[in-house]
Amino acid sequence: MVGSEQALYLIDGSSYIYRAFYAVKDLSTSRGLPTNAVYGFLGMLRRVLKEKSPTYLAVALDAPGPTFRHQLSAEYKATRPQMPEPLARQLPYIKRLIALYGIPLLEVNGVEADDIIGTLTAWAAGQGRQVVIVSGDKDLLQLVSPRVCLWDTMKDVVVGPQDVERRYGVPPSQLVEVMGLAGDSSDNIPGVPGIGPKTAERLIREFGSIENLLANLARVPSAKERSKLEVYAAQARLSRELVTLNCQVSLEPDWEGLRIGTADREALVALFRELEFRKFLQELEGDGAITEGSRGQIDAGLITTAGELGALVTRLAGVPEIGVTVISAFTLGVEAGLPAEAMVLEMYMSGEMSRTFQAFAEVGFMESVGWHGAVAQYGGFIRTLEVDREGMHRMFGGVLEDIRSGGFARRFQEEHAAGYPTVAAINAVKASGSLMTDAERRVREALGG
Repeated sequence: MVGSEQALYLIDGSSYIYRAFYAVKDLSTSRGLPTNAVYGFLGMLRRVLKEKSPTYLAVALDAPGPTFRHQLSAEYKATRPQMPEPLARQLPYIKRLIALYGIPLLEVNGVEADDIIGTLTAWAAGQGRQVVIVSGDKDLLQLVSPRVCLWDTMKDVVVGPQDVERRYGVPPSQLVEVMGLAGDSSDNIPGVPGIGPKTAERLIREFGSIENLLANLARVPSAKERSKLEVYAAQARLSRELVTLNCQVSLEPDWEGLRIGTADREALVALFRELEFRKFLQELEGDGAITEGSRGQIDAGLITTAGELGALVTRLAGVPEIGVTVISAFTLGVEAGLPAEAMVLEMYMSGEMSRTFQAFAEVGFMESVGWHGAVAQYGGFIRTLEVDREGMHRMFGGVLEDIRSGGFARRFQEEHAAGYPTVAAINAVKASGSLMTDAERRVREALGG
């Protein structure tokens, strides 16, 4: 289990923004504003908030301009390209988003987000608190300890001390020694030429640190390795200094300053509309009503008019996924002991299903509520089809084989058993015994029996 209510969650904002930008492709508003980085970052942020409900949370970002590492080495990160212009355009929206959620945002000139995270981690862990670093950046693994873990939400992986040692062959505290020898091409940190990660791990396991290794070169059995270490000793020390996080940034942290504030819901709704984030807008607008987390059956009562159905749609505005049960010939027939497959086919062939979905469409149900599982396989297409008998025929023309195998009924039962909300609606079609018999006959004919 990652963290606890009193744990401090620290999000590596700069890393996630870049990862989101390259992970989410070709997303922009109708006005041409790129939104892929905002969308990906928001997805991560909402996951942390919804799954962990943290009390203490902060986002760290790199401040613009050079850092103390650039003063140590002019070559530091010199090979990295400038921030892409489409990403730069999204930064103000991401900062605005963080502020509207009431989350502390930290930027400090001259240091990187990693240094801010390192400082807060050392401070909180020193007070006996658990710290969860939300990042996939290996540079932050040096902070991992019994009180500190790293959570990569994109890969859904939690990394603790044993995981670091299993992967890198050394404990987290010695990672900077390995990186000092092996270097890091992504940050243009040279290390010792010819000393790769595996060799670096072996040497640090034996000698413990770069300083101890350099002080005992005579004990290194390989003449080639001894020569490289002698020539590039200063470069190894510099590389180690470059990869070591500064955990003493002047921040003066306090717990109240890291407590999440109250989200500005109205401003978030306006921002989501501006960015055309329909999915997140639906979820947010449902707060305080029936929400995604409120699984279970919704007692909608007997709905016989478009007005009643419209009222239900308003009530369900925040439910992103929902299963729909239509009480009709299907329900009455099943209650009468007839096969469910017969009732599904009858609803299709009689046009009853078309009329039912037409009623939903007329009150905006299809635009307001998403579909889940078995229902999504069929009902979701209603958004792109003309809702009439011909449209329903196109939609359900290939469903017969699924009905024959019992797949539709099976998935419907699974959805119900899983606890997804169900809505009951009734249309004007009334079932009779003769209708049921006729439906069952047609199913039997279709099955060749």
